[in-house]
Amino acid sequence: MKKTKKILAFILALTVIFGAFAVSASAASGYGVMVPVNNKFTKVTDPVYLYGKNDYINLAIDSYSNNTYFAIGLFKDKNCTDMVWEDAVVCDKGSYTYSALVPLSKLKTGTYYAMALAFKVKSNGSTSVDNKSAVVFKVKVDRTTSFSKQIVVLKSSANSVDGPVIKWSKLSNATKYIVYRRANSSTKWTKVGTTTKTSYTDKSMKSKSGAYIYTVKAVNKSGTNSRYLYAGLQTPVVGAPKVSSVTASGNDRVVKWNAISKVKTYYVYRKTSGGSYKQIGKVTNGSTSFRDTSKKTSNTKYYYTVRAERTIWGVATKSKYYTSGKLSHYIQAPTIKTNETVADDAVQIKWNKTPDASSYTVYRKVSGGSWETLASGVKTTSFKDTTAKENGVKYAYTVRAYVGSKRSHYIQSDYNKFLQMPEITGAEADGNNAVITWSSVEGAESYKVYAKIGDATKWSEIAEVSGEETSYTYETVTGEPAVFTVKAIGSSGNGSYSSVGVSVEFDDIISNPLAYYQQACKDIAENGVAGYSKKAWQSVQSVDISNAELSEPVTALVKSFMTEEDDTIALVSEKGSDEAKRRMPLSDCTADAVKSVTAVKDGDYYIVTIVMKDQLNPSREDADGIAVMSADILYAADIEDTVNNDATVNEIVKSVNNIGVEYKDYTITATMTSDGKLVEVTQQGVGDTSLSAELITGTLDFDASFIFNATYTDFVY
Repeated sequence: MKKTKKILAFILALTVIFGAFAVSASAASGYGVMVPVNNKFTKVTDPVYLYGKNDYINLAIDSYSNNTYFAIGLFKDKNCTDMVWEDAVVCDKGSYTYSALVPLSKLKTGTYYAMALAFKVKSNGSTSVDNKSAVVFKVKVDRTTSFSKQIVVLKSSANSVDGPVIKWSKLSNATKYIVYRRANSSTKWTKVGTTTKTSYTDKSMKSKSGAYIYTVKAVNKSGTNSRYLYAGLQTPVVGAPKVSSVTASGNDRVVKWNAISKVKTYYVYRKTSGGSYKQIGKVTNGSTSFRDTSKKTSNTKYYYTVRAERTIWGVATKSKYYTSGKLSHYIQAPTIKTNETVADDAVQIKWNKTPDASSYTVYRKVSGGSWETLASGVKTTSFKDTTAKENGVKYAYTVRAYVGSKRSHYIQSDYNKFLQMPEITGAEADGNNAVITWSSVEGAESYKVYAKIGDATKWSEIAEVSGEETSYTYETVTGEPAVFTVKAIGSSGNGSYSSVGVSVEFDDIISNPLAYYQQACKDIAENGVAGYSKKAWQSVQSVDISNAELSEPVTALVKSFMTEEDDTIALVSEKGSDEAKRRMPLSDCTADAVKSVTAVKDGDYYIVTIVMKDQLNPSREDADGIAVMSADILYAADIEDTVNNDATVNEIVKSVNNIGVEYKDYTITATMTSDGKLVEVTQQGVGDTSLSAELITGTLDFDASFIFNATYTDFVY
């Protein structure tokens, strides 16, 4: 029910027009009924007595619909035409009691008439009066000054952070006031306090909530009690939660407060210095804590406060809140970006920078242990822990940022199982090999071997072996000196390694064997040699023929393509002549066509071995591959020319459908002097040949395998 503004007297006067005064208190009504009751809201008959300077007309309102207005006026005459006071209320659907305060200071002792009626205000602003609801009753006014007849006039009640605050008007000759409270569902009053002032805060209710009624009784110096208003002040009590703590948890803040009885809903607010509170969270399950995960600005003071909410008399009522709030000075906690084992049995820690941070403190703990301080006053965002030496132990790290004397909370890193660096027990050169050995590390699932070759300044991984192995053999290609180190690898990360490593010096090895060999060939092509000998042969290893009848003649035919005996040619020419310049085997391939190349020292000579990538159907026109490394290999075109042009072959072959020649592991081995001259060159390759042909008497499919070999020797420079 809501109190309205004073209504105009003509609303009451409308009942005269309708001519339907009801002189009893039980008039039928379309809108509802309002009848006079005593202080305890028991129905009374004429007259209703009012005493002192102010008093209440108590009314019971029943059986009305939504938004019904009830007006009451006090008149000098029985016909209710001369009005001296008026009041009105608007009610929602239900039953209600209402105490209308009548100021008697302007009235004289005597008899008056009160009229109450119901009306509604239409949407267009016009008024619809229910004349059948009009009730008229007699009122006796007694302006006596007897203290016991006086009543305390209640002014207001409202929630505060300390509890409900009740206010009333001063009563003449009162020396103290007694404040009472009852639950809305009870008729029993409870004394809550005594005061000499005209307001009282019920601190006993600061952590409670519910529908309560408050009233006040005055006492004079002789101990005489005044009257009190039974209807009292309806007070929807909702205590104000007080934030007890704001605890840091990483970059979050956990806000806690005291519980308000029977409250399930709380609102959490936050502000910065000089700012206004803004809601950041809502709790609906009765919990008295909230985690603030929202974004914050480092080095900022944040204040937190909480409001409780409960629905009382059908209205959601929020409590007041502590405006001072609970302070939390937020410093952004660094987040660990890196927690990894690095060189020389150390752990490297890196973290995000905290704005305005003047320094950092680094902490470490083992699994199940407590934090220990490793370093304070750190000015950078990284730290190397050189004291984590115990193999197999899991370490976690965290960092606090300091801004002046204020420090952040912390965020723990993941645990990292520390693996010690393997001790390298041996590193020896054996020709173009280096054998690296090391001690085993418990917990290692594998080992990674790293090297710095020649002038390299950074480690490069060259191998990974199982955790059961403790050695690795490195084969040099360039012959450059190398430094080696080994790292243990576990299930939870990398172990440590020696940043110094061990050095290995190889014997005088060619740094780029392919280029070394090619340069020797180019020198001959440019300058020529006095002469050399060439030994070449081709040997058929196997022939597989689909047509058994032709096996013997076709095998003979295939072998006719080959020079199965050594074909030694001793060539002597004048040094520098064109003929001499043409005698060196080709050597123009790129590194992309090479499978592998090595060089080893053999006495006073170098042995360079070049293995070409496998190649199907090389052509004389190829710009790369085997064709540009040898002038003596067999091409598919050679076989096709023989088939097409040989009269004997043509007697049995009508046409050739497919010819293929594939070379595998074609290898060039060169013996060379230290000044880059050739002593001997051997070329050898395995060729697989396939042919499909239409014969006079049927078809033919065969596969053949052969070996090609050529040796160049007796170079005269």
